[in-house]
Amino acid sequence: MEILLYIAASRQIGEAIQRVGISSSTEKIVGILVGTTRDELLHATKSLARILNQKSDDDLIDNWSPDRIRNVQSIFEIRDMELKATLRAGEAKTKAIERLATERSALLTVRK
Repeated sequence: MEILLYIAASRQIGEAIQRVGISSSTEKIVGILVGTTRDELLHATKSLARILNQKSDDDLIDNWSPDRIRNVQSIFEIRDMELKATLRAGEAKTKAIERLATERSALLTVRK
């Protein structure tokens, strides 16, 4: 549950589920596995892929479609003016969005 709250940059469970939870319009999901050994995580990855009848695909994390860009900006309330101010010379827009989203998640610790 704590991971969900950080991903959604929210302290409220209901709000976090609404922001980043699975809904009837969800097309893709990301699984986050926590374990103590590499073997444990590999086993869990294979089990999850089998249960979901999907192959494990780490590329999903780096795939930034226009819809995903809009969704992440909306979820983390990243406005265009802030994005322009944050964007570094020669940097991809998605990298700046990642930094801002990470910052918002990190700030949850301070806001407790």
